[in-house]
Parts: sequence; structure tokens; C-alpha cells
Amino acid sequence: MVKERTSNPVEVFRVLDTEIRAGRVHPVFLLYGEEEFFVRKSVDAIVAVLLDVSARAFNLDIMDGQDTDAATVLALVNAYPLMSERRIVVVYNIDRLADAARLSNYIAHPSPSTVLILSAEKPDFRRNPFLAMRKASSHVRLVEFRRLYVNEVPLWIVEYGKQLGLSLTSGAALRLQELVGDSPRDLASEIEKLSIFLGERRSASEVDIDEVIGLSRLYNSFELSRAIGVRDRRTAFIILERMLNSGEPPVKIVSILAKFYLTLLKIQDLLKQNYSDADIANRARIYPAAVREYRRYLQSFDTGAIQKGIRSLFEADLALKSSSADPRVVMTVLVHQLLR
Repeated sequence: MVKERTSNPVEVFRVLDTEIRAGRVHPVFLLYGEEEFFVRKSVDAIVAVLLDVSARAFNLDIMDGQDTDAATVLALVNAYPLMSERRIVVVYNIDRLADAARLSNYIAHPSPSTVLILSAEKPDFRRNPFLAMRKASSHVRLVEFRRLYVNEVPLWIVEYGKQLGLSLTSGAALRLQELVGDSPRDLASEIEKLSIFLGERRSASEVDIDEVIGLSRLYNSFELSRAIGVRDRRTAFIILERMLNSGEPPVKIVSILAKFYLTLLKIQDLLKQNYSDADIANRARIYPAAVREYRRYLQSFDTGAIQKGIRSLFEADLALKSSSADPRVVMTVLVHQLLR
């Protein structure tokens, strides 16, 4: 059984894609982990190589575990292909299939004419059907896609741009990450928009990123974090107001602010241990250029202020999820507390 546990998901995808193109096909695949973008990209790659477009109408079934049952899945995987050598059955979120354990016997003895592709975010390999997958090492391919680390994202942005024929500078990649975040799915969407905007011009700088993407994302959680970091009260409340007016979920705002505060705490501790900026970037999982910015923020934050901010964020998250309090009031009070 071949299994990647901690590799960069980009490299994991390349290995899997190479295997499929070389004809090394398993009757059962489990694609798992938090990086759904690469899970779905892998499914697309497997289908593209193994099944002609003309054969997909009769030999490709795609469903979600929470919307089906084991009996339906078993009927599909045991069906014979029609005018094709094989059929493919894809079940996303197999961990949400209520009676998924019923698939264990099939996993141990799969049909030679079917490729079953399953996905799960956090499979429990102590229980079936995941235990059965682990035991069936000769014919089950387990592939884990962890999240991209923050400092891996800019390189992925540049690489994804190349796939679209775009040349992005490192500064453009960092700016795009600042504006959009770390989600490959969201970033891919914005890079595709950028490609359309540029037309025949196939290179992009920070200026292009700001022109195409920055205006629509000027007021976001990352800019709010930055305003709080430099204690810019006026800008912070303007950004918060515009975000709430545009429908940004308050819980999402709190989550990103919490990540900002936890990173502050981590970097503060690393600075006390005299780590270099390069080591800090690696250990805190941020891009190197951001270390200097965090140093600037920490001029306004001692340990007590950071810990107090984390408590305020926890209380706001709890209030948003478990009370009838007005979300706008909760968020306004939160930002006021963070700026004290």
C-alpha cells in the first residue's frame, strides 16, 4: 500500500497523476484530508484518463455520501460497464454515509471492471469501511491531501498560473494570497479571472492583482487584521461595517481574526527564543515577507494583550453560535475590545 501522509498536496497529486497515466490503476481509491480542492482535482484526473467522454453517460456515477446509502453504491459498483472496459463510481464524503460499513466486503473483493473512488475529510481507520481499506493493501490506494501550509501557497499560486499560461511575479502571488486567503479553490477562481482579464498579455504583477481583484476584496478579514495590528481604529471599523453590509459571515471574520492572534502569540514566543526570520516563517507557517509585518504589530501587543484578545474572540464566537445576540453588535463590541 502506497500512502503519503505529510507530503505537499501538490506533490501528492503529481505522483497520483503519474501513476494513473502509467496505467497503475487500483480498483478502490480513498482520497482523504482537508484539502478538498486536490481531492476533486484528483477525481477529475482519474476520470479523464480512465474513461472516454463518450462513455461517461453510462459508466460514470457521482454522488455524495450524505445523499445516498450503501445499497445504492453496491448496486452501482457491481453493475457491468456498457460499451467500455470499466465503469467509475465516485462517492464524496463517504464518512457521512450512514451504513458505510456495509461496503467493507466489497472493498475486500472489488469488481475488476469498476473503479470505486471514495473521499473523506477525516476517516477513522479503526472502523470499517476504513479499516477494511487499510487491510486491503494490494488493491486499495490511500491518498492523503493535507492543507497547504501558508508559506507553500505563493509557490502554488505561481505554479497554477503557469498551468493557465500566466507568469506571476512572487510579489503578485503574495498580494493575491493577502487578498484572497489560503484556499486553493478560491485562489484558482481568482487566477482564472485574472487570466481572462489579461487577455493576450500573459504576465501579472502586484498592480494587476490590485486592479483585478483588490478592488472587490479591499475590505476583508485580512485587511481588518492588519488595521487591528497597527491599532488603526477608524480603518478597522470602516472595514468591519463594509464587510457586514456585504454579507460576510461574522463567524468567518472571527475565525480569521483568531488565526491572526494565534500567529501573533506564536511569533512572539519564537522571537523570545531568538529564531531567525526564516525559521520563524517556517515554524509559524507564514510567508517570509510577513515576518517583518508581524514584528511591527508586536510593538503594540504584549502577551497579556494577545491572550485577552484570544479570550474576546472565543467569547464572540460562542455568542454568535449559541445566543440570539445581534451579530452586528457582537462584532462591533469585539473590535472595540481588540483595539483597547
